[in-house]
Amino acid sequence: MAAIDIVIVGITGRMGKTLINEIGKQKDFNLLGGVSLKYTLPDLKIYSSVTDLLKVLKPQVIIDFSSPNILDSFMKTPSIPLVIGTTGYTEKEFSSLYELSKTRPVFYSANFSLAVAIMKKTAGQIAKNLPLFTTEIIESHHKTKKDKPSGTALKLAEELKKDTPIHSIRAGKIIGEHEVLFIGDEERLSLKHEAFSRNIFAQGALTAAKFIIFKKNGLYFMEDLLIL
Repeated sequence: MAAIDIVIVGITGRMGKTLINEIGKQKDFNLLGGVSLKYTLPDLKIYSSVTDLLKVLKPQVIIDFSSPNILDSFMKTPSIPLVIGTTGYTEKEFSSLYELSKTRPVFYSANFSLAVAIMKKTAGQIAKNLPLFTTEIIESHHKTKKDKPSGTALKLAEELKKDTPIHSIRAGKIIGEHEVLFIGDEERLSLKHEAFSRNIFAQGALTAAKFIIFKKNGLYFMEDLLIL
């Protein structure tokens, strides 16, 4: 298969730079350029908006790790497959995401770790089997992360299908830690995931890009990549 032409929205952010490095290790992708509101990068075509980028570049897939307000820009663009890792969407913005998926394939995840996807499924199964246990979620991230609680923690809480408190920590340079506690009167079960590098999220996003390019219009998630 020929290399997939790809662009990154939020290319100068933490995840954007991680994606650049990860793409450089692979032969499956051809990075055409990206969108950044503040910075430029040497040897890459950087544009200030998605609209300006698409006037010049013709990607097969767009990967977005930017901010929720960029969503409106996608509504006005051609039906190019999207991989979205941006978090902090409001309920209204999630509705717009569903509308967007009616015109193109959209892959969304708050966390592109396959291990976290398995963790969510496992947490749901544990909750079903331990209905009398109290559940708590603890999530920790670097001090500059804007959304609180994290999108991953919210998805974990949804999977538990019960009222679960979420405790958020923002400190240092923590990449990402999520723990689900199942607490009984005389025992406790802990399910925990810790990310040691952002590379796992970049690898997951690129796996999603390979997956989504062949799909019909619709909204897809990490669970669609699992063999369960």
